[in-house]
Amino acid sequence: MALKDQDQLALLHPKKRNKYNAQRVFLDGYTFSSKAEAARYVQLLKDDKVSFLIVHPYFEFKNGKKYIADFQYHKQELIVIEDVKSKPTRTALYRFKKAQIKSEFGIEIQEIEMDPKTADILIKGFTK
Repeated sequence: MALKDQDQLALLHPKKRNKYNAQRVFLDGYTFSSKAEAARYVQLLKDDKVSFLIVHPYFEFKNGKKYIADFQYHKQELIVIEDVKSKPTRTALYRFKKAQIKSEFGIEIQEIEMDPKTADILIKGFTK
């Protein structure tokens, strides 16, 4: 009996446990690294002052290294770059890249923390 394509992919790429115990969320055509990140997306969609929302904007540094933030948007004529963070995800590498974004692009990354209960409520109540 032949395996379905989906079963073959599952065998080739078994689900790995996230080192921060975050659960991936598939919402509105995007894959978010955590419930908190997906909930923040819902909040931004509902905010009338937010425009030009980009999910997972990509930045390339002069040294060729890359950084993918969670969100980029305009709010009251300002460009905002956001990352949803918890204490464990504020790693030394993240702090280094945050400083590099500030140095090379002149943009301060805004860090957002999300209460897990609030995140669950926002995701469950999401209707576009």
